[in-house]
Amino acid sequence: MFLINPFVSGILIMVIIGSLVGPFASLARSTLFDARFWGWVIDQVGGIQLHKGRGDATALRSAIDVLNAGGRVLL
Repeated sequence: MFLINPFVSGILIMVIIGSLVGPFASLARSTLFDARFWGWVIDQVGGIQLHKGRGDATALRSAIDVLNAGGRVLL
């Protein structure tokens, strides 16, 4: 039986969806960007940092900007 880390499977799903429907952005917990390699990967696939524990107007503004530009946002 082959088990895959849920975080890695989430990245794989984002890459697969992106290749099928075109580029999109997604909101991702800001702590995921702390790891140098994975933070870079999330940024490259369109990750928008979302700071948990408080209302994050910057993340929502970034998502709205993507939508206004005709892009897609995965929530």
